[in-house]
Amino acid sequence: MSIDSDIASVKIHLGRIADALEALLEERGYVPTGPTSVEPEPKKGGKKKGKKKKGKETVVGKKKDKDADNDVVDVKEVRKALKLLQAAVNQAAVKSLLKKYGASTLGALDESKYQRVIDDAMEDVDDDDD
Repeated sequence: MSIDSDIASVKIHLGRIADALEALLEERGYVPTGPTSVEPEPKKGGKKKGKKKKGKETVVGKKKDKDADNDVVDVKEVRKALKLLQAAVNQAAVKSLLKKYGASTLGALDESKYQRVIDDAMEDVDDDDD
């Protein structure tokens, strides 16, 4: 093998690698803006981060079961409340609240404490808005 054939082989492999990387970036919504930079593709029709609509109240935590009068709280509602807390305060507030109820993650949180976590999170969100 000569150096020329080695260089040609390297070019072929680099071209394949570049094609694969571009396909991965495109799949994840990134668009190349130049030969060495990649920017995230702007989301179309989505919410703009940082702007809050006034007047619309977010209700989290109390979901009525159609067949019973019992309040049913699931992990999705807790997650939504914790995301609101993170947006209003910060991630440390979320961790502190989970630790208060004996969990380091949402998965480790006991289901019986879901409603209390939601109530505390919403209270902290409301306090921060004032």
